[in-house]
Amino acid sequence: MALHIDGLTHWPPCSPTTVINVYVSNIGVTPIASPWSVAMSNSIYKLPAIPNTWNIAGPAVSANGNFTADSGPEQWKALAVDGREYNFGVIMASSAPNVTKPVQFFPTSLKINGVACTIPQPCNATIKFGNMWTDTSFGDGVLNTTVMQMQVTNVGAMVVPAPCKLEMYNPAYSLGSDPARFNMWGMKLDSMAGGKLKAIADQEWQALQPMGRPMDFGLILSSTVNVTSLLDFLPQYVKVAGVECALTPCVCGAAGFDAAKCDNMLCP
Repeated sequence: MALHIDGLTHWPPCSPTTVINVYVSNIGVTPIASPWSVAMSNSIYKLPAIPNTWNIAGPAVSANGNFTADSGPEQWKALAVDGREYNFGVIMASSAPNVTKPVQFFPTSLKINGVACTIPQPCNATIKFGNMWTDTSFGDGVLNTTVMQMQVTNVGAMVVPAPCKLEMYNPAYSLGSDPARFNMWGMKLDSMAGGKLKAIADQEWQALQPMGRPMDFGLILSSTVNVTSLLDFLPQYVKVAGVECALTPCVCGAAGFDAAKCDNMLCP
Protein backbone atom coordinates (compact mmCIF):
# COMPACT_ATOMS: atom_id res chain seq x y z
CA MET A 1 0.00 0.00 0.00
CA ALA A 2 1.17 3.51 -0.76
CA LEU A 3 -0.03 6.58 1.07
CA HIS A 4 0.59 10.22 0.18
CA ILE A 5 -0.04 13.31 2.29
CA ASP A 6 -0.17 16.12 -0.24
CA GLY A 7 0.50 19.22 1.84
CA LEU A 8 -0.82 21.33 4.67
CA THR A 9 -3.25 24.22 4.16
CA HIS A 10 -5.68 26.09 6.38
CA TRP A 11 -9.17 25.48 5.01
CA PRO A 12 -11.55 26.51 6.48
CA PRO A 13 -9.57 29.37 8.05
CA CYS A 14 -7.64 28.44 11.22
CA SER A 15 -8.23 24.71 10.74
CA PRO A 16 -5.12 22.78 9.57
CA THR A 17 -6.26 20.75 6.58
CA THR A 18 -4.60 18.40 4.12
CA VAL A 19 -5.28 16.01 1.25
CA ILE A 20 -4.77 12.31 2.01
CA ASN A 21 -4.37 10.06 -1.03
CA VAL A 22 -4.32 6.30 -0.41
CA TYR A 23 -3.37 3.60 -2.93
CA VAL A 24 -4.28 0.07 -1.81
CA SER A 25 -3.64 -3.25 -3.51
CA ASN A 26 -4.70 -6.77 -2.61
CA ILE A 27 -1.61 -8.89 -1.91
CA GLY A 28 -3.62 -11.84 -0.65
CA VAL A 29 -4.94 -14.87 -2.55
CA THR A 30 -8.67 -14.06 -2.45
CA PRO A 31 -10.38 -11.20 -4.34
CA ILE A 32 -12.07 -8.58 -2.17
CA ALA A 33 -15.53 -7.85 -3.53
CA SER A 34 -17.09 -4.41 -3.38
CA PRO A 35 -18.33 -2.80 -1.30
CA TRP A 36 -15.36 -3.10 1.05
CA SER A 37 -14.88 -0.99 4.18
CA VAL A 38 -12.15 1.48 5.09
CA ALA A 39 -11.15 2.34 8.66
CA MET A 40 -8.33 4.84 9.20
CA SER A 41 -7.31 6.29 12.57
CA ASN A 42 -5.48 9.31 13.90
CA SER A 43 -6.53 11.11 17.07
CA ILE A 44 -6.47 14.52 15.29
CA TYR A 45 -8.83 13.54 12.44
CA LYS A 46 -12.04 15.42 11.84
CA LEU A 47 -13.98 16.09 8.65
CA PRO A 48 -14.17 19.67 7.38
CA ALA A 49 -17.56 21.42 7.35
CA ILE A 50 -18.08 20.29 3.75
CA PRO A 51 -16.72 16.71 3.46
CA ASN A 52 -14.84 15.95 0.27
CA THR A 53 -13.80 12.43 -0.72
CA TRP A 54 -13.21 10.56 -3.96
CA ASN A 55 -13.72 6.90 -4.86
CA ILE A 56 -15.20 6.16 -1.43
CA ALA A 57 -18.66 6.75 0.06
CA GLY A 58 -20.30 7.57 3.38
CA PRO A 59 -17.35 9.15 5.20
CA ALA A 60 -17.59 9.70 8.94
CA VAL A 61 -15.14 10.50 11.75
CA SER A 62 -15.81 9.59 15.38
CA ALA A 63 -14.87 11.75 18.34
CA ASN A 64 -11.62 9.86 18.87
CA GLY A 65 -10.43 10.29 15.29
CA ASN A 66 -11.59 7.05 13.61
CA PHE A 67 -12.39 7.68 9.95
CA THR A 68 -14.73 5.17 8.27
CA ALA A 69 -16.10 4.84 4.74
CA ASP A 70 -16.73 2.20 2.10
CA SER A 71 -15.84 1.74 -1.54
CA GLY A 72 -19.39 1.77 -2.85
CA PRO A 73 -21.05 -1.12 -4.68
CA GLU A 74 -19.55 -0.68 -8.16
CA GLN A 75 -18.07 -3.97 -9.35
CA TRP A 76 -14.99 -2.32 -10.85
CA LYS A 77 -13.97 -1.25 -7.37
CA ALA A 78 -13.37 -4.86 -6.28
CA LEU A 79 -9.77 -5.51 -5.23
CA ALA A 80 -8.43 -8.27 -7.45
CA VAL A 81 -5.29 -10.25 -6.60
CA ASP A 82 -3.43 -8.90 -9.63
CA GLY A 83 -1.66 -6.17 -7.66
CA ARG A 84 -3.65 -3.36 -9.29
CA GLU A 85 -3.78 -0.31 -7.05
CA TYR A 86 -7.03 1.37 -6.11
CA ASN A 87 -6.89 5.04 -5.20
CA PHE A 88 -9.18 6.84 -2.81
CA GLY A 89 -8.76 10.07 -0.94
CA VAL A 90 -10.19 12.54 1.52
CA ILE A 91 -9.69 16.15 2.51
CA MET A 92 -9.01 15.86 6.23
CA ALA A 93 -9.06 18.57 8.88
CA SER A 94 -7.49 18.53 12.32
CA SER A 95 -9.12 18.81 15.73
CA ALA A 96 -5.77 19.91 17.17
CA PRO A 97 -4.63 23.53 16.68
CA ASN A 98 -0.90 22.80 16.91
CA VAL A 99 -0.63 20.74 13.72
CA THR A 100 2.13 22.26 11.59
CA LYS A 101 3.36 19.40 9.37
CA PRO A 102 1.58 17.16 6.85
CA VAL A 103 3.25 14.10 8.40
CA GLN A 104 1.12 14.63 11.52
CA PHE A 105 -1.86 13.47 9.45
CA PHE A 106 -0.37 10.01 8.83
CA PRO A 107 -2.78 7.34 10.11
CA THR A 108 -1.76 5.19 13.05
CA SER A 109 -3.78 2.34 11.55
CA LEU A 110 -5.59 1.59 8.30
CA LYS A 111 -7.84 -1.41 7.73
CA ILE A 112 -9.67 -2.79 4.70
CA ASN A 113 -12.61 -5.02 5.68
CA GLY A 114 -11.14 -5.13 9.18
CA VAL A 115 -7.72 -6.38 8.03
CA ALA A 116 -4.79 -4.13 8.91
CA CYS A 117 -2.69 -2.78 6.04
CA THR A 118 1.01 -2.07 6.26
CA ILE A 119 1.44 1.70 6.40
CA PRO A 120 4.62 2.91 4.72
CA GLN A 121 6.51 5.49 6.74
CA PRO A 122 7.92 8.68 5.18
CA CYS A 123 11.58 9.53 5.56
CA ASN A 124 14.16 12.27 5.05
CA ALA A 125 17.62 11.61 3.63
CA THR A 126 20.46 14.11 4.08
CA ILE A 127 23.34 13.46 1.67
CA LYS A 128 26.89 14.72 2.11
CA PHE A 129 30.03 14.09 0.07
CA GLY A 130 33.77 14.22 0.54
CA ASN A 131 36.04 15.42 -2.24
CA MET A 132 36.03 13.77 -5.66
CA TRP A 133 39.20 12.07 -6.87
CA THR A 134 40.27 9.87 -9.76
CA ASP A 135 41.21 6.25 -9.23
CA THR A 136 43.27 4.30 -11.77
CA SER A 137 44.35 1.38 -9.59
CA PHE A 138 41.78 -1.24 -10.57
CA GLY A 139 42.20 -1.59 -14.32
CA ASP A 140 38.99 0.22 -15.26
CA GLY A 141 40.67 3.30 -16.64
CA VAL A 142 40.07 6.59 -14.85
CA LEU A 143 37.27 6.26 -12.30
CA ASN A 144 35.82 9.35 -10.66
CA THR A 145 35.32 8.43 -7.02
CA THR A 146 33.91 10.04 -3.88
CA VAL A 147 32.75 9.29 -0.35
CA MET A 148 29.01 9.61 0.32
CA GLN A 149 27.62 10.02 3.83
CA MET A 150 23.87 9.74 4.37
CA GLN A 151 21.56 10.25 7.32
CA VAL A 152 18.06 8.78 7.03
CA THR A 153 15.35 9.85 9.49
CA ASN A 154 11.91 8.33 9.95
CA VAL A 155 9.43 11.23 10.00
CA GLY A 156 6.40 8.95 10.09
CA ALA A 157 4.23 7.85 12.98
CA MET A 158 5.41 4.24 13.40
CA VAL A 159 8.64 2.26 13.65
CA VAL A 160 10.38 1.03 10.49
CA PRO A 161 11.64 -2.30 11.86
CA ALA A 162 14.91 -4.03 11.07
CA PRO A 163 15.88 -5.42 8.66
CA CYS A 164 15.54 -2.00 7.08
CA LYS A 165 15.97 -2.01 3.29
CA LEU A 166 17.35 0.95 1.38
CA GLU A 167 17.43 1.53 -2.38
CA MET A 168 18.96 4.40 -4.33
CA TYR A 169 19.54 4.96 -8.01
CA ASN A 170 21.86 6.87 -10.30
CA PRO A 171 22.86 5.44 -13.70
CA ALA A 172 26.44 6.61 -13.03
CA TYR A 173 26.90 4.28 -10.05
CA SER A 174 29.17 1.32 -10.60
CA LEU A 175 31.24 -1.24 -8.72
CA GLY A 176 33.66 -1.43 -11.65
CA SER A 177 35.40 -4.68 -12.54
CA ASP A 178 36.46 -5.47 -8.97
CA PRO A 179 33.56 -5.41 -6.48
CA ALA A 180 36.07 -6.09 -3.70
CA ARG A 181 37.04 -2.43 -3.77
CA PHE A 182 33.52 -1.38 -2.77
CA ASN A 183 33.44 -0.10 0.80
CA MET A 184 30.26 0.53 2.79
CA TRP A 185 29.68 1.10 6.49
CA GLY A 186 26.52 1.27 8.59
CA MET A 187 24.63 -0.99 6.14
CA LYS A 188 25.37 -4.15 4.16
CA LEU A 189 25.41 -4.13 0.37
CA ASP A 190 22.68 -6.37 -1.04
CA SER A 191 23.13 -5.73 -4.76
CA MET A 192 24.27 -3.19 -7.33
CA ALA A 193 23.11 -3.42 -10.94
CA GLY A 194 22.23 -0.88 -13.60
CA GLY A 195 22.98 2.01 -11.25
CA LYS A 196 20.54 0.71 -8.62
CA LEU A 197 22.11 0.11 -5.22
CA LYS A 198 20.29 -1.92 -2.58
CA ALA A 199 21.47 -2.24 1.02
CA ILE A 200 20.19 -3.66 4.30
CA ALA A 201 20.48 -2.60 7.95
CA ASP A 202 19.76 -5.88 9.73
CA GLN A 203 20.54 -5.16 13.38
CA GLU A 204 17.64 -4.62 15.79
CA TRP A 205 19.13 -1.34 17.04
CA GLN A 206 19.01 -0.04 13.44
CA ALA A 207 15.20 0.06 13.42
CA LEU A 208 14.07 3.59 12.58
CA GLN A 209 12.03 5.06 15.41
CA PRO A 210 9.44 7.73 14.51
CA MET A 211 11.03 11.18 14.74
CA GLY A 212 13.98 9.44 16.39
CA ARG A 213 17.71 8.97 15.91
CA PRO A 214 18.76 8.97 12.25
CA MET A 215 20.43 5.99 10.64
CA ASP A 216 23.94 6.90 9.50
CA PHE A 217 25.79 5.06 6.77
CA GLY A 218 28.42 5.77 4.17
CA LEU A 219 30.06 4.30 1.11
CA ILE A 220 32.78 4.91 -1.43
CA LEU A 221 31.19 5.40 -4.85
CA SER A 222 32.82 5.22 -8.25
CA SER A 223 31.55 5.93 -11.74
CA THR A 224 32.61 4.50 -15.08
CA VAL A 225 30.89 7.33 -16.96
CA ASN A 226 32.07 10.89 -17.42
CA VAL A 227 30.98 12.61 -14.21
CA THR A 228 32.37 16.12 -13.79
CA SER A 229 31.22 17.16 -10.30
CA LEU A 230 29.68 15.88 -7.08
CA LEU A 231 26.29 16.88 -8.47
CA ASP A 232 26.61 13.91 -10.84
CA PHE A 233 26.83 11.54 -7.85
CA LEU A 234 23.52 12.60 -6.29
CA PRO A 235 20.95 9.78 -6.33
CA GLN A 236 17.83 10.33 -8.42
CA TYR A 237 15.88 8.80 -5.54
CA VAL A 238 16.39 7.17 -2.16
CA LYS A 239 13.81 4.72 -0.82
CA VAL A 240 13.53 3.18 2.63
CA ALA A 241 11.19 0.19 3.02
CA GLY A 242 9.91 0.98 -0.49
CA VAL A 243 8.96 4.58 0.34
CA GLU A 244 10.73 7.44 -1.42
CA CYS A 245 12.48 9.85 0.93
CA ALA A 246 12.61 13.62 0.75
CA LEU A 247 16.21 14.49 -0.19
CA THR A 248 18.39 17.17 1.36
CA PRO A 249 21.46 17.33 -0.92
CA CYS A 250 24.45 19.01 0.73
CA VAL A 251 26.06 19.91 -2.60
CA CYS A 252 26.44 23.50 -3.73
CA GLY A 253 24.26 24.14 -6.76
CA ALA A 254 21.94 21.19 -6.13
CA ALA A 255 18.18 21.65 -6.33
CA GLY A 256 16.83 21.69 -2.79
CA PHE A 257 20.16 22.71 -1.22
CA ASP A 258 19.58 24.20 2.23
CA ALA A 259 22.70 25.47 4.00
CA ALA A 260 20.96 25.42 7.39
CA LYS A 261 20.28 21.69 7.03
CA CYS A 262 23.86 21.08 5.86
CA ASP A 263 25.71 22.34 8.96
CA ASN A 264 25.67 25.90 7.55
CA MET A 265 27.74 24.78 4.60
CA LEU A 266 29.32 27.64 2.66
CA CYS A 267 29.24 27.75 -1.13
CA PRO A 268 31.53 29.85 -3.33
